[in-house]
Amino acid sequence: MTSVARRPSSQEDLENLRFAAFDIISLDGKPPDELFAETWKQLSRLFDKGRLVHPVETEIVTDAPGVARLFHQWVETEGAEGLVVRSDTAGTFKIKCRQTLDAAVIGFTEGTDERQGLLHDLLVAVMRGDGTLQVLTRVGGGFSDDERRSLLCDLKDTIVASEYAEVNGDHVAYQMVEPQWVIEMTCLDLISQSTSGGPMLRMALDWDQVARCYRTVRRLPLVSVIAPQFLRLRDDKTVCPADVRIRQVTDLVEVPLADRDARQITLPASEILRREVYTKPMKGETMVRKFVLWKTNKERQSDDYPAFVLHYTDFSPNRKTPLERELRVSNSREQIGLLWNELKSGSLPKGWELHDEPIAATSLKSGTSAVVTATQPPAKEAAVEPALIARTAKRTKLRRGTASDIL
Repeated sequence: MTSVARRPSSQEDLENLRFAAFDIISLDGKPPDELFAETWKQLSRLFDKGRLVHPVETEIVTDAPGVARLFHQWVETEGAEGLVVRSDTAGTFKIKCRQTLDAAVIGFTEGTDERQGLLHDLLVAVMRGDGTLQVLTRVGGGFSDDERRSLLCDLKDTIVASEYAEVNGDHVAYQMVEPQWVIEMTCLDLISQSTSGGPMLRMALDWDQVARCYRTVRRLPLVSVIAPQFLRLRDDKTVCPADVRIRQVTDLVEVPLADRDARQITLPASEILRREVYTKPMKGETMVRKFVLWKTNKERQSDDYPAFVLHYTDFSPNRKTPLERELRVSNSREQIGLLWNELKSGSLPKGWELHDEPIAATSLKSGTSAVVTATQPPAKEAAVEPALIARTAKRTKLRRGTASDIL
């Protein structure tokens, strides 16, 4: 409903929206009554006869069996997400079913300091219909110390190479392991959209059995897992589409592109908007400064890409670090134009001449623009000022090259 409210596709979508009020933050500038029973009376007086806005469905019970009866009726039978139980004497509780999933273990981290020698957490995945493993979540709770010790010992014997890298909450990189173990885990909830209505993107990986290495495929929508907990190892299951299938997730929440072949999904080609190369002779060598601006055409398909990318190359063969690069990104055409002018004005003192090179209309293949992900794009263009973009630009030092390489 959040995505419909933000971007309704039709008038019918808007007319189907309803708001169920469940609490009062303030009323006429005053905080609500400390007793929720009084707050509920106020909500009922205000919205009881509303059509588009109404109080959330509520029943009053006097004991735990009454709560259990409503849970069975509303959640287990009618499919509601859960119950919110409020008591002025006992407090407030949210009651939901825990979901159970089987997932493949693809990585682990070890504890630090006094927890060294114990498993910290697992990186787990589900298998798509095309056989790729899509990262699902990290599981760090539910283990006994004996399990953490024995699991760590066994996992260390199955470490493999990987093109993909991820770190845990303590910024420790996961050691990737051969996908041969299956765990049963529980979670409180699965969320398929961010608060802004965007997808929860997770990397899909291809396991190369011959090279014993994980290959990255692409990030695709999946879910955010709330409160994952380890339950047990599933020695009776293997890492195959039947046992760790993505349908475990999509049967509970809607996930876009879940049935698509991850290897066959292509992103739109990028388009070069401006390219200028400047040269200047110095001590018998040619210095080069190049500016390239392109539109990714991918910002609507993936949060990994900003709308516009400005790439600056500075090649000075007589310098200690001959080749330096700078990257700036924006979701605003106007802003990226300002960044272009700012970068040029600060990088071209006297003596630089425009290299007269005819540039044909060019498109970049989707794979070529992977450099875009080197700098995180701003989440919202209105929230990012040009000065901030400049401060976050990164320089990369490369090995010595020649002017012809840059041109």
